[in-house]
Order: sequence, then structure tokens, then C-alpha cells
Amino acid sequence: MKFVSIDVETANPDQSSICQIGVVIWEDGQIIDEWCTLVNPCDYFDYWNVSIHGITEESVEHSPKFTEVYEHLKNLLSGQYVVHHSPFDRVAIQRAVSKANHESILCNWLDTARIVRRTYSEFAKAGYGLANLADHFGYSFNHHDALEDARMCGNILLRCLDKSKMSISDWPTFLKRRITLTGESYAFKGAKGNPDGELYGEIAVFTGKLRIPRKEAAAMAAEIGIEVKKNVSNSITMLIVGIQDAQRVGESGKSGKQKDVEEKIAEGADIKILSEDDFEALFQSSTDT
Repeated sequence: MKFVSIDVETANPDQSSICQIGVVIWEDGQIIDEWCTLVNPCDYFDYWNVSIHGITEESVEHSPKFTEVYEHLKNLLSGQYVVHHSPFDRVAIQRAVSKANHESILCNWLDTARIVRRTYSEFAKAGYGLANLADHFGYSFNHHDALEDARMCGNILLRCLDKSKMSISDWPTFLKRRITLTGESYAFKGAKGNPDGELYGEIAVFTGKLRIPRKEAAAMAAEIGIEVKKNVSNSITMLIVGIQDAQRVGESGKSGKQKDVEEKIAEGADIKILSEDDFEALFQSSTDT
């Protein structure tokens, strides 16, 4: 059995702004090779991203651009089972490839967050973040380092394969099955997230002007499992940012909601900030799987 696990870090809320890639190659449950590189995204570094992973503009000053590592990355991933934890890493790679006008990398993507939810009933609804799973299974790792996260992703997959007694080739079909959540209906309504959605458990808030009506965006979010709230709270996990009204947000270009979220991130909250483009790419990628 062979598979590849991958993780990326980004410079700012644009998922295509990859600044680090970690890849681990596994065979028969053992690591046989690893590759990790810093990447110069040729983009700005948002301070809150830096506060999470510690990578700065100076860190990548002499690092290769994504287009310079693309061929090697393509060779590592093409034709393989490529596992990642949550869809964000997959979408980041797809967005970076598209932005650089390269050919899509053809591989079999597998989301270990989705696999965990179907393997361990206690994580079917929540708690399936990589750090929480590592703590649950007794692993120690340096979270938000791409290579360490990729290793952890692979370890989580091996745990699931062992418990489920299924092979990696069984999972693409099995992931299409519904998750059984006791006492819950599959007929989700309004902004409540679809329990079968790839991003079930995520809670999002929109800010700024979107290209599509807010109600339509909320319905898209719900379809892939995201619950939508109106206001920022300690429970949210995502902020999706549209075009900001310069007269309202001032020189910072950030709404009050975004500033609130950034303060929470600085205090240790695990919240992702996504552009509308990233949200649409996430929706497209999630509905294609």
C-alpha cells in the first residue's frame, strides 16, 4: 500500500499564496521519503498568518516560486492517493496550479478529516481537527509546520485504516455514504450545514459585498456542510471576505468583523479567513469530490 500525505501553509487569506509545502511518501505503513520546501508566493504576508506558522517574507526571500517547484510536486503526486486533512490544502494546491496556468495534477485526493468522521463515531460531528486528533491518539508534533502536519495526516490515515479494516482503495467509494448522526435529520434547512457535507462542523460568517446574493452564498455553504452565522463569536471557524466598502472600513481595508476575527486569532483561536474566490473554489472542489 502506497500513498502520499501533504500539507501547505499560506502567506495570507488567499489560498493560492502557498509559502510552504510538506510531502511525505508512505509504503506499507512506513515513511520512505519526505520533501519540504519554503515557497516564495510573490505576495504579501498577513501578520496573522505569520503568527500561526512563523514564516515571514524574509524567510522565503531566496526560496523558489511555486512555478519552480510545480514539476517536482506533480511528479510526487501524479497517479497517487494523496491524503490531506480538511479540503483547504487540496484547494490551495488547485488554486496555485490554476493561478500559475499549469496543468492540473491528476491524483486521487482523500480527506482524512472525512475518513475520521466515518471511522470514529465520537468525531462524526466535531473535534476532528488535526491538533485535537493528535492529542487524542497521543501524538506529539509541531502544528502548522507543513512537513509535520503532513506526517500527522498520514498517521491519522493509518489509524483509520487499522480500525476500519478497510484498504485505502475502498475509501473513495465509502466517502460517498452518509454519516449517521443519532437524532439528526439529513433534511438540513436554511443556513444549517448538511451533515454529509465535506465541511460539516465548520461555522462561517460573511463580511463585505459578495458577487452573489448573501442568501445564495449561505445556501452554497450549507450544501457543503458549513453552518452560517450573522455575527462573529467564539464558535466560528471561518470568515469569508467579500469586497469591502472603502468609506466604511477606512484605510485598513478591513471590516469590524475581520478585525474581531484577527483579534481572536491572535489570542489563539483557530479561524480561517478566506476570500470569496477561495470560498467559491472550496465549494466547487467539495461538490466535485
